[in-house]
Amino acid sequence: HPNDGLSHSLTDLMTLIAVIFILLFLVFVQSQQAQNAKRLRQTQTNRQKLFDRLKNAGFGDQVGVDADKTDPLTVLVVVNDESNLLSFDFNKADVNASSQTFLQDFIPKLSRVICASDINDALDSVIIEGHTDTKGDDDHNTALSAQRATEVLIHSRAILASTPTEPGSGLLNMEECFLEKSQATGRGERDWVRDRNTG
Repeated sequence: HPNDGLSHSLTDLMTLIAVIFILLFLVFVQSQQAQNAKRLRQTQTNRQKLFDRLKNAGFGDQVGVDADKTDPLTVLVVVNDESNLLSFDFNKADVNASSQTFLQDFIPKLSRVICASDINDALDSVIIEGHTDTKGDDDHNTALSAQRATEVLIHSRAILASTPTEPGSGLLNMEECFLEKSQATGRGERDWVRDRNTG
């Protein structure tokens, strides 16, 4: 029948269009996978670079630098508080004199790492976490820990405001850079790294 040829041609055309669509879709998916793999490799490279620089920043045994086992994109910088380097009086948020002395040394070293232009471009944020002991209710402890983290951020900004960026060092303005990346958050009595009942 004369219409059979037309019907077969239309069927062949629709099949060809479907095959072309499937091939284009497969090329798109493969391209996306390649881009994602490249981004993942770059992220891992950036994270390793940050990790290495922090390890070599001269913190000594006062500060630990470690990979976050729960988040492959995060590097943990934890103050070793067995010596009360960064501690707070019971139920207070004020940064005491010994903690101010520690921050005076620590914050410029940390900022020299995160404000290096090649690291800064790859870094999303610096999160300052505050904690409390287990005494008191959760609402009070969460608010207190947030106040502590905020106080550390305020003192850090003040320290960097009086720390000039060395010309030719390849560093961004450390105060601006630190403030742009930093956030303060209160964790209350959660995620403790030392004795949960000592302040």
